[in-house]
Amino acid sequence: MINIVALLVTTGVLLASVLFVKRTLNAPMDATDWGLVAFGSLAAFVVLHLFPLR
Repeated sequence: MINIVALLVTTGVLLASVLFVKRTLNAPMDATDWGLVAFGSLAAFVVLHLFPLR
């Protein structure tokens, strides 16, 4: 259960940081940005399964 919450928090932080940078640069979200968020979420998922939180 903690891993799911940690994964959701990590995904939210990644999405918020990408959106913040895009807003700062006044640029729209494109496929590369969504790929960055998806890849980061997948990496967090793998790390949380390799090193589970207790």
